[in-house]
Amino acid sequence: MTEKSQEAGKRGRKAQKGDEAIYSLDPHSGLSDDMRRRLLLRRFWQSAGEFWGKDGPRRAWLLSAVILLLILLTLVAAYGMNVWNRAIFDGLEKRDSHTVLLLSMVYFPLLAASVCLFVGQVYARMTMQRRWREWLTHHLFDRWLVNGRYY
Repeated sequence: MTEKSQEAGKRGRKAQKGDEAIYSLDPHSGLSDDMRRRLLLRRFWQSAGEFWGKDGPRRAWLLSAVILLLILLTLVAAYGMNVWNRAIFDGLEKRDSHTVLLLSMVYFPLLAASVCLFVGQVYARMTMQRRWREWLTHHLFDRWLVNGRYY
């Protein structure tokens, strides 16, 4: 048995366990809207837990850590811009041309780092979204195809 077929079989067994939540979300089941919303939210957290769980893709945790790191570095860069802004205006107020020239040279690397961090953050976030959508699509198709449910 190949690795992909073993993985598909594992996902199929997981899909069978979660069938109760799917059937109880039927609009004609007599459940209130509030109860259906709660069941749907629980089903979402179960699926999300599988994505970030031990059987989920390892890239999910890596991308989550990268996104968190980039957010923190972007905050540091924004703080650096604020400190730079205060220092440059203090230098202008004191008419200190040497400090203003030095700070003007510091601005461009700070700006470049800030832009690169922001672009990296957007790229990492979009990559995470693509991976999540791909995994969710395969997860839902496996649930739908198990036991010939599509008939």
